[in-house]
Amino acid sequence: MNIVFVSGSAVPNSRAHALQILNTYHALARRGDVSVWLLPTTVRASEDEVWAKGELAPLPNLRLVPLVPWWWYQRLRLRGELLGKSTKRIGRWWARRTLARVLAEASRGGERPVVVTRKQQVPAYAGDLFAKHRALVLCEAHKVDYHDQVSKVLERGTPAEKRLHALVARARSERAAELARLASFDGVICTTHTLRDRLAEAGLAKPMAVIPNGVNLDLARKEAAAERDIEILYVGQLYPWKGVDRLIEAMRHLPGRRLTVVGGNMEEDLGRAQEVARREGVADRIDFLGHQPHPKVWEYLRRARVGVVPLPRRHFPEARFFTNPIKVFEMAAAETPIVASDLPSIREALRHGETAWLVRPDSAEALAEGIGRLLGDPALAGRLASNARAGVANATYATRAQRIVDFVKQLGA
Repeated sequence: MNIVFVSGSAVPNSRAHALQILNTYHALARRGDVSVWLLPTTVRASEDEVWAKGELAPLPNLRLVPLVPWWWYQRLRLRGELLGKSTKRIGRWWARRTLARVLAEASRGGERPVVVTRKQQVPAYAGDLFAKHRALVLCEAHKVDYHDQVSKVLERGTPAEKRLHALVARARSERAAELARLASFDGVICTTHTLRDRLAEAGLAKPMAVIPNGVNLDLARKEAAAERDIEILYVGQLYPWKGVDRLIEAMRHLPGRRLTVVGGNMEEDLGRAQEVARREGVADRIDFLGHQPHPKVWEYLRRARVGVVPLPRRHFPEARFFTNPIKVFEMAAAETPIVASDLPSIREALRHGETAWLVRPDSAEALAEGIGRLLGDPALAGRLASNARAGVANATYATRAQRIVDFVKQLGA
């Protein structure tokens, strides 16, 4: 089987989805019966450095092919803004040429290549190339995009756009456009059951498979820390929809406790979180460590007494319904006791009182109570952590790779 993954971002980068992509397609290539071509927008380091970022080794049947070379990609952007249309058009031509070359290689000997992408626009952009090589084209969906479009109008739109009838019309239009884009794929991979159900209810009549994220247990099996000397740990980006503001507010109800925040590579998000800490009078009890290399993140996970996933319920449908946080799997694998928001998305991976302590979303008091409960009851925390560790034994990237192969075979490729 030949699989071509068309990415929409550059590598290496510090976001969780980049690690998920590297680990998933490394696991596919490691099977031996699958050849993989990874096509990021560009590659900003040597191939060995890219794999080293994910603590992975290069494989002969796993090729990293940038759609455009790094030196040209740099010309496409100037102070964060796209340059002229002609420069952008040349970049697209270059990307199509690269994709055409890879598809030709992947379809040698009559093999039908499998193309996977997160970008819904790819079939419209390269549909003729896929038809030429009889490619099976799959979308890996992690959320319903039209929710984001409506949210952006609520955040930045004009008063006229924010009126109810205009929002309803915008939502219907965006949903119809998204369903049309997804209908151009041969199948859809969803990371949660809720996402699959939402797409089915919206009328998407395409084969869909639920394949959650995974964890690299080889990294989790490394020697544990000598002691759990970090009281409360948050790992991840500091975007508003991640709920870290509410966690900072919860620290006001946990006097004497200390929070360590690992992650966040956007200055505006870090500044907002630090301002919340100052406003709540807890800045002296929070350590903002910024982005850390992935091996260091594992070290923090092994040292934490409680790991927190404080996703909000209100205003952020992605957090409520669709997210499938990799940090949940990694916390479980590191046997870090977990306190998390009680949301449909979280309940797909965790069970209250069995593998985690789930609390009412959007409440600093409830979050603080849950954290205090585990900090004050080591026996309960240990039982939850042990159960969570056992629960992710089959949530590996190898399992994820197998499910992708099974879905492709089901579709007849």
